[in-house]
Amino acid sequence: MDNRTYLNGNFDQNNSTAVKLNYQLKEISGIAFSEKGNLFAHNDEIGIVYQIDAYSGKIIKAFQLGKLVLETDFEDLAIANNKFYLITSNGKLYEFIEGNDDDKVYFKEIDLDFPSKNEIEGLCYDVTTNALIIACKNSSGKNYKDQRPIYTFNLSTNKLDINPRFLISLIELNNKFGIKDFFPSAIALEPKTGNFFILSSKGKPAIVEIDSVGTIVDANTLSKKAHPQPEGLAFNNNGDMIISDEADGNFATLTIYKYRKK
Repeated sequence: MDNRTYLNGNFDQNNSTAVKLNYQLKEISGIAFSEKGNLFAHNDEIGIVYQIDAYSGKIIKAFQLGKLVLETDFEDLAIANNKFYLITSNGKLYEFIEGNDDDKVYFKEIDLDFPSKNEIEGLCYDVTTNALIIACKNSSGKNYKDQRPIYTFNLSTNKLDINPRFLISLIELNNKFGIKDFFPSAIALEPKTGNFFILSSKGKPAIVEIDSVGTIVDANTLSKKAHPQPEGLAFNNNGDMIISDEADGNFATLTIYKYRKK
């Protein structure tokens, strides 16, 4: 296994590049790479998907869901088997295919029937299990007190597993890493290790790395100056990690942390 870690100590700003985004993406939320290695993003209230050059921030194209652009509380984006998926905070999943510039694409809506208290915020694709991984900002029910549940939606059966695949212990995060608050805002699969990285925006920004069975591998806080409102997380095939931040009185940004070995 590769010995590198992004989280060993503070993020190295000397190994990162931040690019400003167009005003159209001031409320950027989720980001995801396609199988071809193209980066896509969306805003959090309007069903428009943008293809972005990850290293310049330039918008390459944009297409929308439906003839009349769909408006709802979109939280994150995933791409799997040449299909795109947007998820809302209340558990609505929208499936569609990539469009050309200015296209209006057909979409299918799937109600995952999540309790409203969960407040879904993170979505990514796990190629190993052919499933969408769904991270919740909060917990629902006393069974998950002091934990953050992460669920799976099986794309082979189109069914949600009502039992969490992972449970992130808030007590462990506090005791081992000094992270007192953790409210997932994004999740992504790191291709070099097969581990999942989970981002938290609320309060002190933080990021947690877990392995394929949910064991916490590492965790760290983020610089509030560098990441005033981190909402999206993705890895390219080279292992570069990209975090998107909403505009916080300034420009929205993409920050690229280059992959490197220890």
